[in-house]
Order: sequence, then C-alpha cells, then structure tokens
Amino acid sequence: MFNERDLDLIIMMENNVLKGPSLLLKTYPLVKYYHKDTSLESLSLLYDTSTEYKNIDTEIEQLLLKACMKEGYVILQKFMDQSPYCKYLSSSTTNKTSSLYLYYHEDAHQIILNILNTVKKHAF
Repeated sequence: MFNERDLDLIIMMENNVLKGPSLLLKTYPLVKYYHKDTSLESLSLLYDTSTEYKNIDTEIEQLLLKACMKEGYVILQKFMDQSPYCKYLSSSTTNKTSSLYLYYHEDAHQIILNILNTVKKHAF
C-alpha cells in the first residue's frame, strides 16, 4: 500500500522493498526465544527477523506460540519479552540488532512534512 501511494507514511522494521526516504526511530537488540524446558541446541530455527523470507507466515503471535510448543526457536526484537507468551520462554541475546524506521514520501502532504521536520529537529 505504501509503494502504491495509498499511505503517505508507515512505521516498520527495516525493509529493503520500500521506496522513499526514511527516519530511524530506534534500534533494538535481537533475542532468541525458546521454551524454558528445552535446550537451545536441540531446537531448530523457526524464524529470524533479520532475515528476509519469502512465503512464510510471519505473524508474531503464531511464531511465539510455536516456540511455546517446543517446535523451535525464534529470533525477535527484545521488546517481544512483553508478550504474554514469554512467561513460558527463555531468552538468549544475539549480536544482531533490528531498527524501526518511519518511511515517508518526499512529496507527502505538507502537514506530514512539517511534522517530520519537527521530529527531526527535536526528537533525535
């Protein structure tokens, strides 16, 4: 929808498919999440948010549920530890990070551009 100009701006994790300028909002460490009663070495990787996949269900709740059911482990942003599923999961840090960006169009409505200019000047 963003590339087709149905949206003027969108907030999302790093995405090489989107066209247009972006503004870095925050960078998060990536963490391995896996069931507390299993060894990380005995599990296969189900999903890594730093890797681009084609034709994979990337709904976060489903991925965490699979980890809770001992089907494997997932690598997601550190803020996912606030999910209710994480009370059943252990976590292990990685040396990877993932960034959250605000993507926008250069020719977006002037109100949006004014807001972005204010954010650039005062928030970062």
